[in-house]
Amino acid sequence: MNILRITKTIIYLILLIVLNSCYTSADYALLKKSETKSNAVYGKILVLKNNNPTQDVVFNKMITDDFTNLFGQNLTQKLKNDYFDNFKFLPIINKELLEKIKIDNPDLDYMMFIRFMTTDSDISKPKTLQIIDYKDIKYKREYHILFDLYNLNTKENIYSNEAVSILEKLDASGITPSELSQLKQTYKKIFKDFAKSISQ
Repeated sequence: MNILRITKTIIYLILLIVLNSCYTSADYALLKKSETKSNAVYGKILVLKNNNPTQDVVFNKMITDDFTNLFGQNLTQKLKNDYFDNFKFLPIINKELLEKIKIDNPDLDYMMFIRFMTTDSDISKPKTLQIIDYKDIKYKREYHILFDLYNLNTKENIYSNEAVSILEKLDASGITPSELSQLKQTYKKIFKDFAKSISQ
């Protein structure tokens, strides 16, 4: 019995070593863009997503749940975005846009923009891991998620940050995180920083 248990343990350790040697993870980082001024957020807030590359229900619900838990009843839900093309990256958030949002929503105090940039066009696969094929040698997957929080009364940007994740694969074999898994981890990194900034 002990020999069998030892044999199973050895096989398990060998498998772990083999899998770890084949696994390629993404690198994640935060790029501070401005000094945070958001540690006092009181009032109604609206969150708009721009250029979101996935319709994955679990991922989008995670974002909604995170902000609901953070702001409670102060979070305002808006099903339709009438302010910009939601399927194209919004490079600039100007005062004219903020003024229009405030005029249309006089009860709002804050506006959170979540913008996405990605090198991939399809991240709808629900897998946690995927095998890299030979054709994927030297491929690169890069995601950027930008958070910008504005005070709509003063038009001041009070939180601005960007999370980036980069995965580079240089050989024909191995396992990598799926596109969706990488996107989730990128989002979690910046949301954690944002939540910390308003709780200080």
